[in-house]
Amino acid sequence: MKPRRIYEFALAGALVLALSGCQTFSPTPTPSSLTPTMEGSSQGEIAYLWLAADKDAWVGCRAQNCADGDHNHGTLFSLDVSDPTIPPGTTRIYVEFYLPELPDRTQVLEAYINLYEDSRQIPGNTGRPVIQVLQEWDPRAINHNNQPMAIGHLSEDARLGRFRDVNEWRGTYPFSSNLASIVRSHLRDPSSNHGFLINNPSNTTFLRSFRSDNATSRTETDMDFLPRLLIKVLLPDGPESYLGPSNVVLPPLPPDTDLDEFLTGPDVLMVSIAGGATWPASWDVAFD
Repeated sequence: MKPRRIYEFALAGALVLALSGCQTFSPTPTPSSLTPTMEGSSQGEIAYLWLAADKDAWVGCRAQNCADGDHNHGTLFSLDVSDPTIPPGTTRIYVEFYLPELPDRTQVLEAYINLYEDSRQIPGNTGRPVIQVLQEWDPRAINHNNQPMAIGHLSEDARLGRFRDVNEWRGTYPFSSNLASIVRSHLRDPSSNHGFLINNPSNTTFLRSFRSDNATSRTETDMDFLPRLLIKVLLPDGPESYLGPSNVVLPPLPPDTDLDEFLTGPDVLMVSIAGGATWPASWDVAFD
């Protein structure tokens, strides 16, 4: 069994001596009240997994000289990526996906990120770079000024398809993608999973907006159109060629999940599993 992601909860806030000489306490992380659940199973060598986002946020500036750079946009219904004309107002998206613990010797063959493009658009004709995030972030605290990833061009791990129309899934291209490798590393070491950045290094003006995990259509039993990570896996031969509730472990949701902003639980669907020769048609998987 893979090592679980571990969260340490302090019994009391850590005592910090401020520069002013006043004593302050750092907040104590509180475990989420939601319990992750799964649906479906697969019998055979190939299985497909739909993994929901456990947190997301967009960051950016809209005011001259980035006067609003400390504003948080972590619990809104949509996610924006744009390049407005007010420098340095680079607006971009952070998203982290929930990862279950899969049986030993399970091999990740393919991985794709899908975001659902909604109706608020000034379309851009190029894809958006997708980059692995290397540090932790809190959707209720992250903003333009404190975000973990540098502004500007970054070495991309995948590319989200260009705008075509609203109310459609957009996906990462199969070619030139490191997502499968990154997902393998996250499964081996869950503490390394800090999600992905949908970046915006362009100098052109555009706006693309995607459905957030806080959209009203997201319920405890329906993952709907929120951001998703889709992976195709190869299972061991023989009787072990099965994936389902008996051999998939669901770790707790991270304490900083924003799903409990509007969902009351106690259970929340985070994983869907299917089998077959191809991706399930009902999932409407997007590869661009």
